[in-house]
Amino acid sequence: MFDAAIFNPKTKETFSSQVDGTLTVVKEKSLSSFVVEQTVKTKPSAKQMVWDSTQRTILRLPCPRPEQLLAWAK
Repeated sequence: MFDAAIFNPKTKETFSSQVDGTLTVVKEKSLSSFVVEQTVKTKPSAKQMVWDSTQRTILRLPCPRPEQLLAWAK
C-alpha cells in the first residue's frame, strides 16, 4: 500500500512512499516494462511528498501525530 506517488516524465521514474517508511523508485523501460531501481528507508511518518521540478528534489512531509491533528481541529 502506498501513501503518495510522483511521476517524473523527464526521467520516466515514479516515486512511491509507503506507510512502512520506505520510498520506492520505479523506472519505466518501455510502455509495458518497469523495474524497481531502488527502495530507500525513510522516517515511518514521512508519508506525503512534494516534487520540486526546478531542483529535481522530493520533499517528504511527516504525518502529524494524532494529538496534533486534534489541536489543529480546534
